[in-house]
Amino acid sequence: MKRFLTFGVLISILLFNQLVHSQINSKTTTRIILDEEYSDWDTYSNIGESNILKAANDNDFLFIYFELDNPISIQNSNSLTLYIDADNNPATGISVNGIGAEIEFTFGTRSGTAYLGGSSYSIGASDLFLVTSPTVWSDIFELSIDRNAIINSNPVFTSNTIKILLKDLDSGDLNPATSGGAEYIFVSNTFDPLQYSLNKKSGDHLRIVSHNVEFDGFFEDPQKPSFQRMYQAIVPDIIGFQEIYNHNATDMTTRLEEILPSPDGKEWKASNYADTWVASRYDILSTHSVGGFGNGAFLLDLRPDYNTNLLLISAHPPCCDNDASRQNEVDAIAKFIRDAKAGTGSITLADSTPIVVLGDMNFVGDTLQLITLLDGDINDESTYGEDYIPDWDTTSFEDSKPQVTNLPMTFTQGNSTGAGSYAKGRLDYIIYSGSVMDLQNSFVLYTHSLPSDTLTKYSLQENDTESASDHFPVVADFYINLNIPNNDTIEEYGILPLRENDINGNPIHLNQTKTISGIVTMSNELGTTGPAYIQDNEAGIAVYGSDFVSLLSSGDSITLTGDVGFYNGLTEMVYNAASSSVTVHKNMNIPNPEIVPIDSVLNQEWNGTELLEGKLLRINNVKFSETGTFTGNANYTLTDGTNTLTVRIDGDTDIDGTEIPSDTISIIGCISQYDSSSPYSEGYQIFPRSLSDIIEGSTPNPAITLIQPAEGTILTGNTNFNIEWTSTNVNNIDLYYKLCDE
Repeated sequence: MKRFLTFGVLISILLFNQLVHSQINSKTTTRIILDEEYSDWDTYSNIGESNILKAANDNDFLFIYFELDNPISIQNSNSLTLYIDADNNPATGISVNGIGAEIEFTFGTRSGTAYLGGSSYSIGASDLFLVTSPTVWSDIFELSIDRNAIINSNPVFTSNTIKILLKDLDSGDLNPATSGGAEYIFVSNTFDPLQYSLNKKSGDHLRIVSHNVEFDGFFEDPQKPSFQRMYQAIVPDIIGFQEIYNHNATDMTTRLEEILPSPDGKEWKASNYADTWVASRYDILSTHSVGGFGNGAFLLDLRPDYNTNLLLISAHPPCCDNDASRQNEVDAIAKFIRDAKAGTGSITLADSTPIVVLGDMNFVGDTLQLITLLDGDINDESTYGEDYIPDWDTTSFEDSKPQVTNLPMTFTQGNSTGAGSYAKGRLDYIIYSGSVMDLQNSFVLYTHSLPSDTLTKYSLQENDTESASDHFPVVADFYINLNIPNNDTIEEYGILPLRENDINGNPIHLNQTKTISGIVTMSNELGTTGPAYIQDNEAGIAVYGSDFVSLLSSGDSITLTGDVGFYNGLTEMVYNAASSSVTVHKNMNIPNPEIVPIDSVLNQEWNGTELLEGKLLRINNVKFSETGTFTGNANYTLTDGTNTLTVRIDGDTDIDGTEIPSDTISIIGCISQYDSSSPYSEGYQIFPRSLSDIIEGSTPNPAITLIQPAEGTILTGNTNFNIEWTSTNVNNIDLYYKLCDE
C-alpha cells in the first residue's frame, strides 16, 4: 500500500495559521490546466505541511494539487481520501480532524458520501464532475471539482472559504496533520480564452481524428445522429477508429459518404486490422498488423495535397490491469516504426515521412508505456529489439495532448455515473513526428461543455459526445513541413513537359517541384480548393489546393511553383507549404477556347503527351442525353451523334438548378479526367465554369475561304484571291491574317 510520509513533529499552531492565512490565495493570473504538466502550479503556495498540497480556482472549478512519497494509481487500490468542508462550518457534515466535511471521497474505490441538508448521499466522481490527472501511476496528481455541483437539489459549495484535508485511511496519515484542515478562499481571476479552434486555422492543415466509437456505435441507429452532427462539425481529413468489430470497409465508406459527402473527384476509403481502422479520402497504400496484436499500421498517400506518404498506426492495447500485455503491444509498435525507418520491416519509409500513432491507448498503469512510444525506450529488448530514437531529427515523438473544448483539462473518456465508476481521464492519444509535423491546433470535442451559441453555430446538441460513445473525438491539425529546397533552386518549366506520361499513364515528373507560368482560365468557380486551371500557348494544367486557388483570379498572368501531383488520371500542380508560391504579374484577357470535337478529347495520347487535358476547350454542335434540371456535383452526357463525353456540373457554379437544354448547344470548359485505374486512358470530363459556358443553338465551324484565280494566272501587286478552308481550331484564324499580311 502506498502511503504519505509520516508527518512526525507537528508545526506549531502559530506557524500553521501563518501558513494557511498569509501564504495562500495571493492573486495570480496563472491558469491551471489538468494536462500532466505542473509548472502552472509554481506560482501557487503550499497549503499543506510535510507533503505539498495546493489549491486554485477559476469561475467554474476548484483545482487541487498534491504530491505523495510513492506513486499510486489514483483510481485503483488505494485508501487516499479527500475531505472538503464546503460551508466552512465544523458543525455540519462529517467530523474529521477539526473540520465538518460535506464531501468525503475515496479515490481508490471511486466513491464517497456527500453530507448535505442534514442527509447523506452516496456519490461517484460524476456527481462532482471530478476529473483526476494523470491516469497512470504517479506521485503527483491534480484534480478538478465543479464549484457549481448540486447533489439531490443541494449545492455543494455554499461558502467562499473552504477547508481541504487528505487522509490515508489505512495509515491514518493526514495532510495537513494540524487540526482544522487547510483553508482555501476562492478568488476572482480573469483568464484569456482557451486556445483551440473547431475549424482548421488554414486550408493547408491536415486534420487527424482519433475516436473509439464503443462497440460499432458509429453504425447503430440510436447513435447515428450524434455521430453525424459531430463529424460534420469536425470535418476530418483522416480518422483513426477503434472498436469497430462487425462492419467492413464498404459499410464504413458508405456511412462516411452519408455523413460527409465527398467533393467532386474524391471518395472515402477505409481499411482495418482487427478493430482498429483508418478512413480517409487519401489513398491507403497498404495495411499491416503490428506485432500480431490488434493494432493496425496504414500507409497513406497524402498527394496531391502534400508531397509525401504518411504512416498512421491506429492502436487499441488492452485495458485495465493488463500492464504486461499493454507493454508488449507498445513495444511492438515501437519495433514496427524502427524497422520501417530502417528499411528492415514490412514497409520502408522514405526519409521525413510523417508518422502518427493514435488510438485508445488505455494507459492506466505503468508510465513506461507512454515513454516507449515517445522516446523509443523498448522494455522487452530480447523480443522487440533495441531502443531507438523515434523522430527523423533524432528527437522524441511529441504528444499532442489536446484540451477539452471550453474546459481547462485533457480528459478523453468517461460517461459512467454512480459510485464506483471511473472518473473522466485521458486514455486517447495522438502522438506524432514533430520534425515534419507542426501542431497548429488540437482539441477534444466534448459537446456538454460548449456554450449554446457554439452548439447552434455547428448544429450540435449538448449530449452528442456522450450519447455517441464513452470516448470523445480527439482532434489535431498539422502543418506538414517537409523542408523542400528553396524556390530559387527549382527549374522553371513550360506546362507542356508536365503533360508527358509514362507507359502506365503516370506523369513522368510526378512529385517533382516545378515552376511554370501561364494564364488562369478557371479560378475558384469549382470551389475554394479547386481545381483551378492555367494554360500557356501550348498546354494547360489543373491547380489544386485552397492556398493556391485563393490567390488566383481568372485572367491573371501568373508564375506558380508547386509539386506535380496526380489524382485518378488528372495531372495537377499541388500546394506544398514549404516551397509553393504564386506571383501574379497582371490581369489579361482569358485565352479563347480551342475548338475541338469530342473524338479529340477521348483519344488523347495518354502514353506520351496529353495535349488537351487541362486546357480550356469549346465543343460545338452537341446535345445532352438527359432532360430536366441540372443538379450540382453530378455528371451528364454530351453526344455528337457518334461519341459521348461526360460533363461535370459542379455545385459551386450557377448551373445547378437550371434547365438542361434539349436542343443543340456548344459548351466551353476545362478538360479534366477521373479514371481510377492505370493506364488512365478514359474518364475525360469537361467542367463548364458558369451557365454562360453553355451556348444554345448550332454553331458553324470557323471557315476561311480562298477564291483563287484561274489556273496559270500570275499574281502581282494587290491581286485578291480566296482560300476555302474549314477548320475546327479557331487558332488557325491566325494563319488567315498572316496570309493577308503577306
